[in-house]
Amino acid sequence: LEVENTRLSELEVWIFEKGQEVFYGRSGDQWPFKRYKIKDPNPIFELNLLENQQYDVYIRAATTRDLKIPVRILNESEITAHISNRKLVWGIFSGFIILISFYNLFLFLTIKDRTYLYYMIYILSLGLFQFSIYGLSFQYFWQNHPFNEYAFLMFLYISYIFITLFTEKFLELEKEIKFWKPIKYFILTFSIILLIVTPFWHPNQINYFAIALSMIFSFLYYLVCIIYIKRRIAIIYFYAFAVFFLTTASLIIALQNLGVISSLYQEYVLMIGSMFEIVLFSLALGYKFRRNQLERERQQRLRNQISSNLHDDLAASLSSLTMYSELSKRKTSSESEIRDRLQVIADKAREILGKVRLAVYELNPQNDNEENWLDRILDFGKEICEARDIDFLVGIPENFAPEIIHFDKRRDLIYLFKEALNN
Repeated sequence: LEVENTRLSELEVWIFEKGQEVFYGRSGDQWPFKRYKIKDPNPIFELNLLENQQYDVYIRAATTRDLKIPVRILNESEITAHISNRKLVWGIFSGFIILISFYNLFLFLTIKDRTYLYYMIYILSLGLFQFSIYGLSFQYFWQNHPFNEYAFLMFLYISYIFITLFTEKFLELEKEIKFWKPIKYFILTFSIILLIVTPFWHPNQINYFAIALSMIFSFLYYLVCIIYIKRRIAIIYFYAFAVFFLTTASLIIALQNLGVISSLYQEYVLMIGSMFEIVLFSLALGYKFRRNQLERERQQRLRNQISSNLHDDLAASLSSLTMYSELSKRKTSSESEIRDRLQVIADKAREILGKVRLAVYELNPQNDNEENWLDRILDFGKEICEARDIDFLVGIPENFAPEIIHFDKRRDLIYLFKEALNN
């Protein structure tokens, strides 16, 4: 007989046949795990009952956490296979958590980006939360120590804290959402208070605070996802799918706890949801890392290009300006000739100033995503043509959207147009 709930503090089972007691068993995580005859965190009793015989079964259970008693009767081969499969699944999950955690620790030590550190601590706390709530910590770490009563809450609050910090860094929320700061401080303060209070006061009612905080989290993160989707920020899709899988798993568990659907195999529901979430978050981090790497490469190419432009254009212009200045100092000329030379110097200075402004403009990454780049081309064309008394005619399709041109292509078009027009 298996009771699939590792969070029972005490469990007693009586079995009667025709009014006579034929079996009595006692279990629960207030007992040391070494006393468990069958080595599984779920209470399992070996009954040795006869087939085709009627028995009366009485169960008494007590707990401070989760009073559910899903009972299953299995034969010896079934329970052996069940325990073996459970160990295999949890072994895979544990290896997955450890692998992803160490990988993100390595990235943090290499890249020095705190996003990976927050994510690593979140993964470990989420894993330890599941180990605690489904009895693996009781089996392998602290057995019937008093910490076992509230360990799952502690790790849950830690996961709340670090998923908040991870989300803020990953999505750059302070820059994108003006009202994020007070929300962040509320979540962190509430979580830290619960984290401090729980070791000293953890009645069953405190679970409702954890559920309320989880609901607040779900609402806020879906709100963030909606805001980012409306702004067409591509990185949000990985995050939204990750949140969807975990919240869906949480919803299924809530329905199981309410008795709407069967509560068997509950531990695998949260495990699968969290694994999907971790994989999608990892993909999102990889996507962001690749995007940042491409941005750094683009900025380096831009710096090289501007450096070349400054060297070619400004060096020639400054050399010409110096020559005219020296000539004006040495040569005695009429007043009108001096005025003409000073005018040439002024024109050259304005030309250099324009090139410097253009270089500064192009160095600013905020200008990569603007939509008025086409106006810059048109203004340049008008200026050049009007100075030479040439009609400047423009034909642009009405349905043309300037913002669809990638910023690298925009810059190429601007330079190509200027070169063609000058030629």
